Amino acid sequence: MNTLFRGLPAPETQAFEMLVTFCDKNPVAVRSALPFAAAEVSNNSGFERFFRFVLDHSGANIYISQDRGRFNAKYDLSLSEAEHRRLLDSTDARGTISVPSAFGVFIALRRSAMLAEIKAGRPDREIARTLGASIRAVKQERRRARDFQLTGNGPSANTWS
Repeated sequence: MNTLFRGLPAPETQAFEMLVTFCDKNPVAVRSALPFAAAEVSNNSGFERFFRFVLDHSGANIYISQDRGRFNAKYDLSLSEAEHRRLLDSTDARGTISVPSAFGVFIALRRSAMLAEIKAGRPDREIARTLGASIRAVKQERRRARDFQLTGNGPSANTWS
């Protein structure tokens, strides 16, 4: 039951592999849908390790050690020096960041997939059925995408939560 409502599929499942493959094929679109720090972690460590990290620490506040090697070892990541510095710069007064929930990450990824389907010209009804979204949600994403094209102003995801 503990994995049923998490959002992200369990590792070592076909769904998990398919999600990693989708993200590997669409890295820019996926990272742009993720909060800033989440995108940083996925950049060098890869999507598979990032998803495992989120599943292991979903919703927790974690301390970002000044020692990059210690931080990478503790969380099985491979952040570069620049990525580690950017994470340190985004911590709160206690030196911590809040890891996004697995469900929140899944919703961001589904939104990214929805935008990819919209750009591919798929009909709203097909997108809704394929991604388990309402037609209203698909139309809303279509409007956001159109507004972004017209104005260049889109939603900003610069926090973990």
